[in-house]
Amino acid sequence: WPLHFQQVWGNDRSRAFWLSHMRPVGAFLFGNRSWTPNIRAESNFLHHVILGCSDALGGVAQFPGTLNALGASRGALVQMKQRAQLFSSRQLQPALPTGIWEPDLACVYEDEDGGAYRYYANDQVHRMVGPDGRAIYERVTGLSSFATELNLPGWPAADADGLIGLNPDVRYALVQGSDEKPAVQLSALPPGSMISRFYGDDRFTLLAVAPVGEAAAAAGAITAIANFPVRAVTLDDAAVQAPAWPQGAVASEPVTWQAQSLPARMVFAHTEPEAPAWGEFFASDIARTKWVDAQSGMDAGDRPPRDLTRRYEVPGEGEVLFYFLNGGGEAEVIFDYLVTPPAGEAVLEVFTLNTQDTHGNGSIGRLYINGRMVHEHDFGPKQVEGDGGTQWDLDMHRWRVPVRVEPGVPVLVSIASDSKESNNADMQWWSAPRFIEGPLEEEYVRFVDGEAVAE
Repeated sequence: WPLHFQQVWGNDRSRAFWLSHMRPVGAFLFGNRSWTPNIRAESNFLHHVILGCSDALGGVAQFPGTLNALGASRGALVQMKQRAQLFSSRQLQPALPTGIWEPDLACVYEDEDGGAYRYYANDQVHRMVGPDGRAIYERVTGLSSFATELNLPGWPAADADGLIGLNPDVRYALVQGSDEKPAVQLSALPPGSMISRFYGDDRFTLLAVAPVGEAAAAAGAITAIANFPVRAVTLDDAAVQAPAWPQGAVASEPVTWQAQSLPARMVFAHTEPEAPAWGEFFASDIARTKWVDAQSGMDAGDRPPRDLTRRYEVPGEGEVLFYFLNGGGEAEVIFDYLVTPPAGEAVLEVFTLNTQDTHGNGSIGRLYINGRMVHEHDFGPKQVEGDGGTQWDLDMHRWRVPVRVEPGVPVLVSIASDSKESNNADMQWWSAPRFIEGPLEEEYVRFVDGEAVAE
């Protein structure tokens, strides 16, 4: 069992050790095939555990048979699906030659025509090499850049040598094909920096660049082109130059922006922002729900949204329409709003409520402005001192935060639910945000018996 259900036995440290040290001893001695279950594995890291352990042990190519997994266009599930297709179409079987292996050679497979597939694994790179000597898929971690012929679906940053801007603490799964062009394509980043968040839709692209460790630069240049027209760009809430789009061109001219500090956050507006009036809840389109990987900050791919709404009584407001924002697993589930605040002193207001009081571990609610998290709250059960029990947060919450931008500058407002890698029965509800006039002060309260108290 410890060698076949890795996401249950051991801890993350031991699992990371297994990924580079497992060898197919059982397959060599007894001719069996390892089966690594794919249940209880909702995080990006555990997806890599399944892939790495199965590859190293001479395992079969399992894949979760869910609609979300089958439709995945980002993350490790893309590689898991392609791996299953490879093993099935070429009928790969462990073929373990006797003798002294290369130190990083973890397993050898053979296809139906006798072609050899070699799987290499060390602490940073896992690579399956085909009969032609070229990589079929790779998994990397602990690196900020990586030279490769393969693609990282959705990744926006590369130079002449390969991928740049990787987060050394994140595991990435690379595959053949998938040559899609991101809306914004980066060719230079500040030294020692990484991309901590990148996603968008037809309305906007969000980019966040963060330092890697204490040796990273405190500021620096960001260079990019746009593959889709851009109407406006903000850098840390201030308007900056938008990429020029020459007539007849298929992409913009490159532009370099100077980030005065890190982290730096950029919003590229591709369409005209909405302009809600004072007190008007922003227009919400459930079809625009996004799933963003909680570890990498990357778009986790489209999934069928849950079209559930309900009206709840909000003290002082009456009934307000709420949206069901749950089911992310390894990803935050996000509603984004590209808006222009009304002229004046604008305060952003949103209401959120958890209605789960029995099952699971609850979720974390988060509010972002231009990719910067301004507030979060864990709605999961808390230990009650004295009696050893737990208490759920079932109160209505109201969050208010000032929005300070120049008139006419677009703002990206995002509300998000993080399931903490467990979707079990989460029930987090959100109102749409709105702008209100009021004192420019942050306020995060919950309503207890109809009265607002500090959260």
